[in-house]
Amino acid sequence: MKKMISMKKNVSRLCHAFTLIELLIVVAIISILASIALPNFMEAQVRAKVSRAASDMRSIATGLEAYMVDNNHYPFSRQINTTTHYNLVPLSARLKVITTPIAYMSSLPHDPFLPPNGWNGMTATPGPDTLTMPSIDTYDYFDAEADLDEDMKPNASGVITGTDSTRGCKWRLASFGPDTWGCFGIIWGSKLSAGDREGVDYDATNGTASNGDIVRTGAKVRDWTMEGALAK
Repeated sequence: MKKMISMKKNVSRLCHAFTLIELLIVVAIISILASIALPNFMEAQVRAKVSRAASDMRSIATGLEAYMVDNNHYPFSRQINTTTHYNLVPLSARLKVITTPIAYMSSLPHDPFLPPNGWNGMTATPGPDTLTMPSIDTYDYFDAEADLDEDMKPNASGVITGTDSTRGCKWRLASFGPDTWGCFGIIWGSKLSAGDREGVDYDATNGTASNGDIVRTGAKVRDWTMEGALAK
């Protein structure tokens, strides 16, 4: 008799299943854990990409300085013809000379924050200055000589009003940053036109996914102000 009772208890245990309430509780716990873990995971990904961008630009900077030592000038970011200067595109064309024929770098890294739809969401348009995918294939680079030729050229009154994209430095590198919106490494005091974003530097203390470009510059050659005019 005792044996039969024991067998019945064992069968009862084996046949026991989770109730609907128990399943709902388990699902709720998993959902809570996922809601906590997912943002932390996404934030860790952004932090890793920011670190990678900073490391990549540090390597490119080393290549630029080595190129300068051998050639007495930095790579040109503009192509010069008889009438005007055009931005070299794709972006890798501006830095190709540090990979070949002399390999100051073995290859050019990709910006981990490349925009998904071209330069600031623009669609492809014809022209020498087209900056759309796949033209955007590495970090944005601009040199001071090109900056002075175009953006920093004095007007008829001798006043420089152009936007100083190199910030008064020998060169400037910029990553699109977590917002994947390129401001050319420029800091603007206000938006240039409707739809434009204000140019700011990325700062993780404002939030890991905050706006702004991740910027690295070379040696300073002139003073500059927020709006690009030379400091007096």
